[in-house]
Order: sequence, then structure tokens, then C-alpha cells
Amino acid sequence: MDRRRFIRSVSLAGAGAALAGSQHLAWADADVAATTKRFSAQRWALDNVVRANGIDWDQPRSIYLSAPCGVEANADFAAIRARVQKMADIGPAFESTAQRREAKARAAEAEGNLITARDNWYMAAIHYGAAEWPYDDSGKRHIALHEKKRECFSNYARLADHKVEPVSIPFKDKSIPAWFHLPPGYSGGKVPVVIAIPGMDSFKEANVALANDRWMQRGIAVLSIDGPGQYESPLLGVYVSMPVLQSGMGYSAGTKLMRRRSECPAAGSARSSGQSSPQTRRELRQPR
Repeated sequence: MDRRRFIRSVSLAGAGAALAGSQHLAWADADVAATTKRFSAQRWALDNVVRANGIDWDQPRSIYLSAPCGVEANADFAAIRARVQKMADIGPAFESTAQRREAKARAAEAEGNLITARDNWYMAAIHYGAAEWPYDDSGKRHIALHEKKRECFSNYARLADHKVEPVSIPFKDKSIPAWFHLPPGYSGGKVPVVIAIPGMDSFKEANVALANDRWMQRGIAVLSIDGPGQYESPLLGVYVSMPVLQSGMGYSAGTKLMRRRSECPAAGSARSSGQSSPQTRRELRQPR
């Protein structure tokens, strides 16, 4: 089941349809979900809402995406807010900003300015991730944006002031993608770890800030995942369902992986949006 149909299935039929953003009809690969005809046929209604309220019409996305990038990204998001006048503007607005940041990163790295390159690789990855949001059909446009996000974040990881590595977490017969961050200055030994789980409209790359991250600055490692149905996971065939949500959205799989690593003797979680309630219930059942 894809995230859009899941939203419609849990008492959010009206609001869920309004939140399901794409110019393309969304089909669930796993069970051939029905499309939302009104979302396309009456797009004018949603466009009026976006025009009246801006890009943050349904949630403060420009705020929670800007925050981990730091103050340098403020101008990026101000320009995006001004540009977006309808739903179809969202993807292109973020993509063009991502391309500009990517070009700055490449130029800076070629000139040996590695700090500038690092920061711009990170911001480019965040913008490419934000550009993915309207596309939930796993089509060429979505996959291309995803690949650019991965490329830019991998380049950021090369230059980061702490160790960052890609992780694949076994989940049933597939896997959940993640990034594992060790705190700056880590030189060995055990450290606690937080498993960071985004909401259904966010992505793992934005869970650890470019600078002064709240967990890293306290010496805590972070395993940042895209749980079932979240961003990269559906592209790998890992979808969300009510049983999966109630089981903890991959938190247990991440905990098992971390406990097998010598650096991480204990794990907790940080989650946002719709993940807060089921994750809390899941953790309360964990042995202490």
C-alpha cells in the first residue's frame, strides 16, 4: 500500500485526498489502489488554497526543511515561497533551487573550498528531496529527483565533519534505507543512538542538521531511516499498512541492527508527525 492510499484509509478521506499531491494519478504497486479523481479534476480548488496560503498551506514544510540547512538557506526558501502559486509549482521550484546549490557545490569543490562545497551539497540534497514530494507515482521524474538527492547527500557525507555512512536495514524480505551518523570527534567506544523516523511527508536526509545538530552535539549517534511508505522505501517496494504502522514503522528492525554494532549499546527514537503515537506505544512494550 502506498502512503497516499494509507492516508485515505484511516479516517482522513477528505483531508487525505487534499494532501495527496501529484499531477499524476497515484496507483499502489502492491494492490492497485483506486485513484482519486477529484484530486485531478478539481485541482483548481487546491490551487486556490495554495495561492491564498502559500507553500505551507497544509503544514509548515518550508520551516522544517529550512531549519536543518541553517541561515544560509533562508533566501532559498523565501524565493520558493514567492514562486509557488499553485500545486504544480512546488516540484519545479525546489528542483531549480537544488540545481543551483548543486552547481555551487561542484564549483566550490573544484576550487578546493571544501566547507562551501559540503554545505551546498547538503542543501542541494534537501531541496531535491523536497522536490520529490508532489510525485508519488514512482515515475521517471520522481526517480530522477531521488537519485539526485542520494548523489548530493553522498557527496555531503564525504565532506561532513563527522562519519556518515549509508545503511540498509533488513525488513521482512526487503530492506529499509538509512543514514548512520556518528557524532563529531568520535574515536571509538560505545555511544547511545537515536533512531530518527520522519513523518510521511519528510525524509531521512533532513533528520540530522548541517550544523549544531541537537543529538550529535550531545555525543549521540543517529540512525536516520525512511520507514515503510516513506520517500525511498516505496521505491524499494516497502509500503506502509496499519499493521506495519502499529508494529513501529521499522523501529524494531533499526534497534536490532544498532544493538549488533559495537558502537551502540542502547537505542531510543525521535519521530515526527504521524509516527509519534504508534512509536511511543511500541517503545513502552520494549524490555528495559
